[in-house]
Amino acid sequence: MIKLPKEVSTIINELENKGIKAYCVGDCVRLALAGAEPLDWDIIVNAPISSIQGMFEGAEKLEGSENRLRIDYSEKDIEKAEKQLANPDDARAAMNAAKQDAVIVDLIALDEVESFLAEQKFTISAMADSTSHGFVDPYGGRDDIAKKLVRPVGNPMEVFNSEPILMLKAITLVSELGYDLSKSTYEAIVANADRIPSAGIDAIREEFINLMGADNAGKALRMLAACGILPYILGPSFEKLGNREIKDMEELADNMHKTLNVAERRIGLFYLCLGKKRAHRAVNYLNYNPVMKQHFEDVIDHIVDLHFVGKPEMLMDFLARYGLDRYTYMHNVAKAQVNVYGSPDNKVQGRIYMYREIISMKYPVYIEDLEVTGEELVSEGIVPDNPEKIRAMLLMLTDVVHRHPKMNTKKQLLEKARWFKRHKLGAKLRNVEWLK
Repeated sequence: MIKLPKEVSTIINELENKGIKAYCVGDCVRLALAGAEPLDWDIIVNAPISSIQGMFEGAEKLEGSENRLRIDYSEKDIEKAEKQLANPDDARAAMNAAKQDAVIVDLIALDEVESFLAEQKFTISAMADSTSHGFVDPYGGRDDIAKKLVRPVGNPMEVFNSEPILMLKAITLVSELGYDLSKSTYEAIVANADRIPSAGIDAIREEFINLMGADNAGKALRMLAACGILPYILGPSFEKLGNREIKDMEELADNMHKTLNVAERRIGLFYLCLGKKRAHRAVNYLNYNPVMKQHFEDVIDHIVDLHFVGKPEMLMDFLARYGLDRYTYMHNVAKAQVNVYGSPDNKVQGRIYMYREIISMKYPVYIEDLEVTGEELVSEGIVPDNPEKIRAMLLMLTDVVHRHPKMNTKKQLLEKARWFKRHKLGAKLRNVEWLK
């Protein structure tokens, strides 16, 4: 029997006392066997949810499901903290602790626990345990946990042929747990890798994101390559990687653990291992949401430019053009690069120092900080009523105030805008520093 939190043990005992069979099932069993502390517990009960809801205070049916009941102990602990602790700081600390130590129990109405286990995709999640009825492990999940192996329920060849996305899910489990693939699982993935595209781009993308955000993403990245799945992450136009790309990818895999478990940053590093054209094709292939797509394209196209930002005015130029969110993402990927490839971090630290100075001095940075608007530039006849031309002129004016903050007045900026309009070459060379 696995070790249960007192809340879970109390629920099971109350159910059993009423003659209702209760089994802990799924990932909570796997985590408990591996020595972890699950926060979410799934319990199979052989009784209708409507007949047991009244047994537990605060139990609520999950929206859209008539056969699942949720008991969230964190909410009860938070309410208790609010009522019992008069000091606001003590109450806040207690509520934060309650959230951190939350125990959530889902009761699932099902006649036979075996039918639930048969629907699980991997052996290490197809186990059940009961205080009264013993441990149920029809597919050898406990043995696989002991051996630290990932193996699907059923014949791997047949499973992966019928559900190709499970090949990626197997490697995601490797990334999460640090386990290895069983020999038969590895061989089945290699044999069926060309079935991956049939899983659909959305499923492939989401699994890749999950994989890259887990503890053992470097190991999983190597496994993607070894199993022949990497081409289906990079897209149909995939060509053999060049020597530099292979070297960078191997170094990333070896040192991924030195970065934070932030999938979006790690994926940015992944695309930086590739040549620009290949990287852009790969980003387009996985059809990310607009924000992620923009972030990945930014690091591909502009992270080298960021590397050469060496003065506060240059950093302000960068911020004005790309905005704080896009800059922050590129900066964080650059920090991760330092950790992965062991390069000096003086430029990263320099940007941190410059940014703090910019904020503390309250310098005008963005178009919105200018004392002149696009409408005023149009009304003065300096630029046509064209969004792109208006933005281009406003960005040139931000360059001016980044170097001369006192020029951020309407009169001076309008004069400078007229000068830029008359002197096209001077406008293009506005930021060039001439040697004396």
